[in-house]
Amino acid sequence: MDDSERRSIVLVNPGLAPVRATVSTLYTAFRLNDPREIMPPHRHSINAARIGLTGEQNFTSVEGEPITFGPGDVVLTPANAWHNHGNQGDDFAVNVSILDLPLTEVLNAAVFEHDYKEEENGKMVSRREQSARYTDDHSYKTYGFGGLRPRFLDHHRGTGRHSPMYVYRWERTRELLEGFRDHDGSPWDAIQVEYTDPVNGRAAYPTMTFLGQLLRPGESTLPQQQNASQIMIPFHGNGHSIVGGKRFDWEPFDAVALPGGEWYQHFNGSVSEDANLFVASDEPTLKTLGFYHRQGKTADGEIIMLN
Repeated sequence: MDDSERRSIVLVNPGLAPVRATVSTLYTAFRLNDPREIMPPHRHSINAARIGLTGEQNFTSVEGEPITFGPGDVVLTPANAWHNHGNQGDDFAVNVSILDLPLTEVLNAAVFEHDYKEEENGKMVSRREQSARYTDDHSYKTYGFGGLRPRFLDHHRGTGRHSPMYVYRWERTRELLEGFRDHDGSPWDAIQVEYTDPVNGRAAYPTMTFLGQLLRPGESTLPQQQNASQIMIPFHGNGHSIVGGKRFDWEPFDAVALPGGEWYQHFNGSVSEDANLFVASDEPTLKTLGFYHRQGKTADGEIIMLN
């Protein structure tokens, strides 16, 4: 397609038709950007996250912070934040987007805007790219030191209802996972960390949270069931998941739907290599509404409540 700044394949669950959804509240799209192309700025009332898969020069500018990202990096484009997408490299780049679009459509809250303007010489002028208002390392420089927060900066970028840290680098996430390699972890989640708002410790979005997960060689999780809907994308390794009693084999960059209400468990298929998984979940929505429910099976098959 020569007439588009991006090409997407949307993962639509036929069981949810005509709703454009991968699971009940989440929408997933794999996206290809040609070399050196940038999409004009736009914004919407939908929260989104973009995860780099291939290419080192994926590009998203969020509210004037120009972010170049590579495989495994997670970039937030919060609701009502102006942003550009694109590719600054000389090769093709692929990323995957996860949005809470189905939820906003159910709530009749989906709004899109494309008329981006900036003030120049006292006049509002349309622009095809955002001017940089922050350095390209602002998120890391401000929030990349856990437990320390600069008090002289405004941390309510955008609406103030989402994480002001717009990019989470995979290198740091993997480093944290590696640091707990020898920990027992959870029988149901193995070694799992959450991408959180560094200002208040809550989920990155009020509607979605994101998780990084390590399955060590030969490791498997015990069965669990929750009413949160999830999408799991392997970054490294090969294995399979049992979802609703059915087996689904996976490898890097596949997408596995974990619908709310289904029992599931994951298996690392290698006895020598790690498996790293990325998970998106609508858990914060259910917790806010007081609906969240999670249970698991012990090694003896007993069903217990989980936090």
